[in-house]
Amino acid sequence: YFSFKLAEKGAAVIAADLQTGYLDFIEKTAQRMNLQHKITTKLVTSNSAHLAREEVDGILMVHVYHHIENRVDYFKEVCKQLASGGQLLILETPPTRCPDAPPPSHFRLTQDQIRQELKEAGFQHFEANTPIIECQVVYFVTK
Repeated sequence: YFSFKLAEKGAAVIAADLQTGYLDFIEKTAQRMNLQHKITTKLVTSNSAHLAREEVDGILMVHVYHHIENRVDYFKEVCKQLASGGQLLILETPPTRCPDAPPPSHFRLTQDQIRQELKEAGFQHFEANTPIIECQVVYFVTK
C-alpha cells in the first residue's frame, strides 16, 4: 500500500520484504499501475536490509520492528544505510492499545524499549506520535 502511494507522489521506492510472494505482488501491481520505473523490489533477510551505505533518504517499516531478532545490530546497519538527515519511520502496535489488533501482545514492545534499542544503534532523535493512526504508534527517528 505505502509503496504505491509513495511512488504515485514521485518517490523512488525500494520495496523490501522477507518473502518473495509479497515482492511478486508488488512487482505485478506496480506494472499494472505503470509505476514499475518508480518501484524496485529487494529480497532481504531478518538480519540485513541489504542496502548500500547512505543509499536511501528514508525507511518506512510497518509492523516489521517486532519481527527483527537482533534489533540493535540490525539498526546499526540501517543507521549507516540512511543518508545524512535521513529518517526512519516505524509503525507498531503498542502493548497497551487495541488488545485484539495484531500482533499478539507477547510480540509488542513499549516505546521505552524501542527508544533504547534505537539509541544503542546510533540514532539520536526519537519522537513517538500516537494519535495519527488508530491502534498504532508512529516513531519518527533520525540519525
